[in-house]
Amino acid sequence: AAHHNLRVNLNRLRPLLVRWGVDNALAAEQRRLRLVIATDVAEMRNAHAGGEWPKAAAIPEGGFLDSLSFRAFPVLGEWASAERQALLDLWRDALVQAAPGLHPMKMAELARRFRAVDPADEAVLRILLGALAATDQLAEAAASYRRFAEALQRECGDAPSDDLRQFAARL
Repeated sequence: AAHHNLRVNLNRLRPLLVRWGVDNALAAEQRRLRLVIATDVAEMRNAHAGGEWPKAAAIPEGGFLDSLSFRAFPVLGEWASAERQALLDLWRDALVQAAPGLHPMKMAELARRFRAVDPADEAVLRILLGALAATDQLAEAAASYRRFAEALQRECGDAPSDDLRQFAARL
């Protein structure tokens, strides 16, 4: 009965897949069934693995599954948390690798997007400050550094690293 119900539901699903433009996404094999759909996560991982730093850095639009709550499924919540961190690490790495070759305006845009998800990352703040300085936006660079330093002091009781302080002072 379960096998029959699955076949019936798959037949109902096929027209929807065609309408959504992913009709070849359903891969049926003898003992298993897979739904193969292109995702931004897979695209970013592939770009990162291929060393396509600007592409990998530009793909994410925010945090992974940020709008979902897993309170009823703690194991899924743990998985999502680990996955969020792994993807954030990939994104950060791609951004740091891509930054030297990017136009300063693009560099600033990508750094701002990343900082919306992780505002405490000094390396990405440094990228943003450098991009702002390169486009003669020194007042905005100073304000960004000041907000970062104040937030770090307020939330952690700490100050930016000596390296970041010296970099900001040089700008």
